[in-house]
Amino acid sequence: EQGLSVAVIREDIGAQALVEAQFHWVGPIAQDQVVLLARRNTPLHIRSLDAAIEQGLSVAVIREDIGAQALVEAGYPEALIRPAMDNRSALHMLLHERVDLWAYSADVAKWIAEQEGYSKDIVTPLYTLSESYLYFAINPDTDPQLVAELQHAFDSVTSFSAATQVGSDG
Repeated sequence: EQGLSVAVIREDIGAQALVEAQFHWVGPIAQDQVVLLARRNTPLHIRSLDAAIEQGLSVAVIREDIGAQALVEAGYPEALIRPAMDNRSALHMLLHERVDLWAYSADVAKWIAEQEGYSKDIVTPLYTLSESYLYFAINPDTDPQLVAELQHAFDSVTSFSAATQVGSDG
């Protein structure tokens, strides 16, 4: 009997066409924004990456994470990019003013802040680097009928959830 292997993958990862062929996909399960985050009540204002570069703003990143990739692809100077060991380290670098900004998922950064005992509003997004949808990546050896059933079940749940939310808004 074959097991089911599932991972969560964002749609905008590198070599998208190659990756798409390596998995079956179910979703989208969520939308994600990778942003430049600052400390709450920061006086910084950023309208573009060029403006951040002109201000000489240092940015914490996780090596090879989508935030780091987005900055490198946009030509952000390596001298202003500060690799962190992990996301908690990046949060602490930001909060202790060792960097000006943190390139990471807005929602996940807020969750990490709460896990570390801070208010989720301790960080605030200043500039969006990218937006993408997240999908379940299903092992390519999984029966296509099972993948179709998973997608149908997912669509049913999300349709029910959306209808319930609309019905409870009044």
